[in-house]
Amino acid sequence: IVDALGTRTQGVDDGDGDRKPDLIVADLRLAEGRCGLDAVEQLRATCGGRPPALIVSGDTGDDARAAVAAAGFTLLSKPLVAYALHAAAVAALDRHAPARTARTA
Repeated sequence: IVDALGTRTQGVDDGDGDRKPDLIVADLRLAEGRCGLDAVEQLRATCGGRPPALIVSGDTGDDARAAVAAAGFTLLSKPLVAYALHAAAVAALDRHAPARTARTA
């Protein structure tokens, strides 16, 4: 998990109390044939929330797009520039804002 300034990373289960990610960014294709979509769901289950997710991939073919869309995530193509990541993150957080507000109220 990267904090809001991007200056620190930590594990979800590192004993940091009730902190939960506001946003998940994952690669579609992970090592050992694993799928980023599955990793997002596992992280959500671990943290007990449903933060929005951005999926990054060099594979932007029809199958990849369909899988990411079916999961309800945004697909960003590689190479990814910082501005595009920032814009997508802001949009995802804005779309998710009512759910975040209700969760913390």
